Amino acid sequence: MHQVMNKKPLMYRFIGSNGLEIMAENLISSAFTKNHPCFNWMKSFCTFIEINQTSKPELIPGFQTTIYKLDHLVETYGFSLFREKKEPDFAYIADTRWCNALAEVLKNKPRTVLIDLNGQEDGPKPVHLSLLDLKQKALPITKEETIYFGTHLKEEFTSTWDCIKCARPRMDIKV
Repeated sequence: MHQVMNKKPLMYRFIGSNGLEIMAENLISSAFTKNHPCFNWMKSFCTFIEINQTSKPELIPGFQTTIYKLDHLVETYGFSLFREKKEPDFAYIADTRWCNALAEVLKNKPRTVLIDLNGQEDGPKPVHLSLLDLKQKALPITKEETIYFGTHLKEEFTSTWDCIKCARPRMDIKV
């Protein structure tokens, strides 16, 4: 006899800026219409958490979260994860230019940082951080106490600094 086990369905959490849920609804409606089963699935299995720089959502049980607003063309946030100590275990720095919020996060010397390094060093107006920004602005703050993993890259790189690594597909980053 075959026994079917009732499994609790997965719930998906989406965390983002104000208007996130409406944006998702509009995207699904535009692609499929509100009458499509995909729209009902999203309403049943997705939770939308809208944040700002004062939010403290629980991203991972046992970790405190600090949200910070970054400097990008659209509203963009990063976050740090802390256990009981003051230094963050991990920070995620999304699309941004160099800004005060980024400097403040790095002053806490997170152990590991996942950071967008899609910027062009010779670009006319920066939109993202570049590897040069990281070397000239971030490393003086964190020294080599923080390990940086570059993401959102136009091309892979090899760093001469042990604390700067190129994130690659299927790479495990231990925090």
